Amino acid sequence: DMGPVYLFKLRDISLNGPCILVKEDSSVFKQLEVGDILHMEFNPPELTAPNKLLKTQIVSKNSHDLFTGHSLVGLSIIEEPN
Repeated sequence: DMGPVYLFKLRDISLNGPCILVKEDSSVFKQLEVGDILHMEFNPPELTAPNKLLKTQIVSKNSHDLFTGHSLVGLSIIEEPN
């Protein structure tokens, strides 16, 4: 059982690298902690490119002035498939 599945758009709006925008009062936001390692499926924008399952670490959770009630959750890919 993998548990719940969430879909987020990967954004490159942080100076620290890729992130996702998460609503602060959502159940998933409460579950995410800096340092957590997740196996995330990345879907490229090109329909012909395959999806990739990558080991990803949460590196930050910061409120954002532009997106009231949301936080940017910073991500770092720590292992790519061979």
